Amino acid sequence: MDLEPNNSYPIDEVWYYFQEDILQATYNDYLIDLGFYGDYSNNRKGFFRLIVAKGDFNEGELFEKYISRSTEEIKNKLEFYFNFILGDEIESLSGLKYGEYENQVEYDIYSSIDKIN
Repeated sequence: MDLEPNNSYPIDEVWYYFQEDILQATYNDYLIDLGFYGDYSNNRKGFFRLIVAKGDFNEGELFEKYISRSTEEIKNKLEFYFNFILGDEIESLSGLKYGEYENQVEYDIYSSIDKIN
């Protein structure tokens, strides 16, 4: 469904599309996690957050932390990462080790993609 956060539907009819747990996909040791964060029921506030990682949250690597209010941007990122991971191209990346970004605030964005050789 192509439902942007700023839509004309009554909030009580669409709030469940804007939940913290929207999608979680794993392949081998890779994880793609998508959620909506914020208080959507209060004036449609919030954003989508996409995380792409390897390993667990104690000893893994972060490859992408991306936020947006655009479903189109999120769909494009998801498609890119599904293809990138399945094509084994992600093996050429070094991500940010967990613990190295603990002091980042919730709204920070990080990407390893610009480090591709």
